[in-house]
Amino acid sequence: MKWRILVFSALLTFLAASPFSEARMTAASDPELDSVYGQTGLTIVLPLNVTADYVTYTNTDDGSSLECQNAAWDDGSGGVINIPGGMALDICTDGDRSFLKYTLSETLTQGDGRYLTTTSMELNGTYAGSLALENLRNSESYLMIGSHTDGSTGVDMRLEAGLSLGSLAYEIAGDELAFEGMFLSLNPGGTAQNPSMGAGRAVIGATSSWAQLDIGSDSGDSCLLMTIPVEGTLRVNTISFCGQDWGAAALDDMNGTIQVRAPAGATWQY
Repeated sequence: MKWRILVFSALLTFLAASPFSEARMTAASDPELDSVYGQTGLTIVLPLNVTADYVTYTNTDDGSSLECQNAAWDDGSGGVINIPGGMALDICTDGDRSFLKYTLSETLTQGDGRYLTTTSMELNGTYAGSLALENLRNSESYLMIGSHTDGSTGVDMRLEAGLSLGSLAYEIAGDELAFEGMFLSLNPGGTAQNPSMGAGRAVIGATSSWAQLDIGSDSGDSCLLMTIPVEGTLRVNTISFCGQDWGAAALDDMNGTIQVRAPAGATWQY
């Protein structure tokens, strides 16, 4: 099982002693990917700025894919972001599962907040909305992405992280779900009405059952299906849905599975 990463029209800017440099990445062949197994991976410690017309993760065995169009990762104004401890990307194997592992050093007390945006996401060729994250900071965190172990199309993922997020907005079919002041950790911090960063890393996707993203059908319309095992605490200052303010929220001591169905090309049902 192999995952191929395609980054088209991508610009990576590294801030160093020399002037800014540009790098264009192309897809690696299967033999080249095979040669990566057993190596330590890639570590980046320089400040950077990333933009791409589109980024695609593709499983070359079954063709399942996740594509993000007009993606950007910067300081919110197009400038570089500083991550003093660096970040690492590895290709790993655990039993029948092969996956990408992304390790990000702590930025709660150092470095810059990060802004991640994509104007359009497609899962297996079907539109799955847009996403924007602002002022993201984290404890040392790990994100793992692979394909379903049963051979079906779709994406598995696992996240171990303590996250502080200024805002998160997901939009599909003209409707938006937005969170302001979000804190994800193993243990709660602050109060329900005035949350802060708690201790420990929350886990999204259990060791034996990772979170799953799939495209399914709902009354003839394609929709995004998410099954998300979660352990930890999520606190949010403000939630808004379809323009309506729903106030604060506190989900403490979570230990279960969340299922989400997001219709594509249709209005939210609520």
